[in-house]
Amino acid sequence: MFVHYSSNLKNQGLQDPSSPPKIAGAHQLNLHVLHTVPYGPAPLGLSSLSVQASKIQNSPRLLANAALNVTLASARSTSTMMQKLSQSHGMKPREVSAMQDCVEELSDTVDELRQSIGEMGEAKGSNTKLMIGDIQTWVSAALTDESTCSDGFDGNTMNGNVKSAVRKQILKIAHLTSNALALINNYASLHG
Repeated sequence: MFVHYSSNLKNQGLQDPSSPPKIAGAHQLNLHVLHTVPYGPAPLGLSSLSVQASKIQNSPRLLANAALNVTLASARSTSTMMQKLSQSHGMKPREVSAMQDCVEELSDTVDELRQSIGEMGEAKGSNTKLMIGDIQTWVSAALTDESTCSDGFDGNTMNGNVKSAVRKQILKIAHLTSNALALINNYASLHG
């Protein structure tokens, strides 16, 4: 299943999270851990994280939590955009159906990210390792939901503009999610 998922990510222009990282620096945050994320500064939402730099400082937990919050905000905004787009006139029934399915997948993504953020806030003490495992599972599931959403727009029967707009937004969320997962994995490695 992982091999299929990895090849599916590559087919959609997504990088396999196990691939080598691509960013060279951390800009204003100056945190070594940012070198572990698979996508560059823009998808990570460094501008959003830079605002929180004084709170984050060098805390891998706070950095991962901030990345999850950036990802959640983007997923919510995309879900709202997709819901509005699915109600626009002139769309083919197949496009409307794919949009509605995608909105459902994004709703699952939002729930999983929200659960992850809640759990991240509680991830202290003796249950930290178990809680991080739950967070990794939920964030991985969110990535799968995003991939499933994008899969709904495969084929030549879709309007090219709709397909491009949706895929662009889903790719952005997938990059954010993948980066958040990399930061969570870094935090997990500290709790061996």
